[in-house]
Amino acid sequence: MSKTAFDVVVIGSGAAGLTCALVAQRQGLDCLIVEKSEVLGGTTAYSGGGVWIPCNPHMPSIGQDDTRAEAEEYLAGVLGNHYDAELVGAFLSSGG
Repeated sequence: MSKTAFDVVVIGSGAAGLTCALVAQRQGLDCLIVEKSEVLGGTTAYSGGGVWIPCNPHMPSIGQDDTRAEAEEYLAGVLGNHYDAELVGAFLSSGG
């Protein structure tokens, strides 16, 4: 018998979709991932899946630099009302 009910249905298996599915599964939720592409990863599989980790120690070696204040300002602008200083602080602290 095929399963027809899930707690979470994730549309797309890109970086965000797979992260969502992983978090849902770790929370004990039953998850289904739906991907229209022929490859797992969706467009992330084609893009190289780059992730921005601000203030990381490898940036100076490639001539790049940013500050915690710049990262906080950028994230505040992008996240708007969803900005959580404690979570952003934890993200920035763990990236460096």
